[in-house]
Amino acid sequence: MRVESPAAPAVSQDEAIRLIGDLYGISSPGMKVAALQGEYDANFLVETADGRRFVFKLMHPARPSDLVDLQCATLLHLAKTAPGVKLPVVQKTAAGRLFTSIPRPDGAPRIAWMLRWVEGRVLAQTRPHIRPL
Repeated sequence: MRVESPAAPAVSQDEAIRLIGDLYGISSPGMKVAALQGEYDANFLVETADGRRFVFKLMHPARPSDLVDLQCATLLHLAKTAPGVKLPVVQKTAAGRLFTSIPRPDGAPRIAWMLRWVEGRVLAQTRPHIRPL
C-alpha cells in the first residue's frame, strides 16, 4: 500500500479525549490519555479511572477503511479460533460499530477504532536474535 505522505495531520490530546467520549462513552475525571508513537497513524494510550487500558487509533487519511476492516476481522477470527492467545480485543463504539469515519476540520476524514491494551514490549524494544543455519 502506498501512502503519499507519512505525516498525517496532528490530533491533539484534547481532541482524542473528546472523540473517545463521543464514540465510546468513555470519559471520567480520572481518565488519562497519552499520545503513542506511530509510523502513519495517531495512536493514544487510554487509561480509565478504574484501571482499564485501551489504544485509540485514528488512521492516516490516505488509508482505506478496508485496511481497518481486515484488521478487525482478523482479530475477531483469532479470538474465536485461538482463545488462549493474548491479543488486542476490538472495542465496539457506543453505536455498536467496530470502527467509524471521523470528519476532520481539514477535510480529510479519518477512521477511528479502539483496541483493548495488551501489556508487553514493542518489537523495537526487543533484541531479536537470528540463528545461524
